[in-house]
Amino acid sequence: MRKSGVAVGGRGLKLACRPGAGARLGIVVGSSVGNAVIRNRIKRVVREHYRLECARYPKGDCVVIARPEAARLNNDELRGALEQAAKRLKEKLTS
Repeated sequence: MRKSGVAVGGRGLKLACRPGAGARLGIVVGSSVGNAVIRNRIKRVVREHYRLECARYPKGDCVVIARPEAARLNNDELRGALEQAAKRLKEKLTS
């Protein structure tokens, strides 16, 4: 992912993608983000957003890496950060 992919930072998260034929999602939420309840909430929101808005994401392998700041965002703010990062990533890949 690091050599052939493209990454953008967002509010409380980082989104990286390696273009390809399929559409896969990886979610990384380390223990430094918070306890299990917080980490699972973030993963649920990311999965649901990807399921509903997969057309906004570039085709290929995408990885969402949550940072500790993500724990302080509510669900709507987290969705907004994902939308913004996906938009910036798609722009970066097309330019």
